[in-house]
Amino acid sequence: MPKAIRNPSNAIIEALSKRNKATWAELIEETHLSKGALSQYLTELIKEKRINTDSDVTKRPPRTLYSLVDPIQAAIKDAPKGFFVDPNNEKKIDYVGLAIYIGDIISKVKDRE
Repeated sequence: MPKAIRNPSNAIIEALSKRNKATWAELIEETHLSKGALSQYLTELIKEKRINTDSDVTKRPPRTLYSLVDPIQAAIKDAPKGFFVDPNNEKKIDYVGLAIYIGDIISKVKDRE
C-alpha cells in the first residue's frame, strides 16, 4: 500500500506544534521523513523564518533545538523602531497600531496555509 502524500513542511510544523522544542532525531521520529527531505525542508523553513534554532550547550556535543517562531513576536521584532509608539506620549505603546499590524501579519500567515 503506497504512503499518503503530504507536505513535508506541514509535517515538520505539526511535529513542532506538538512539542515546544525538538532535536533533529525527534523530528525524524515524529515526521517519518528521510534525512535528506528533513534537511531540505527544515533549511527552507528556517530561511522563511518560520522555525527558530537554539543551541543546548549543556550537552556534549551541543544539540540544536528547533522551535516554531511566534508570528506576533516576529512582527514586533521586525517592525521599524518606534513604529508602535503613541504619538501623544512617547513612553506608551500605540496598541491600536500594534493590533492592526499583527492582524495583517496573521492574515498573511493564514494565506500561506
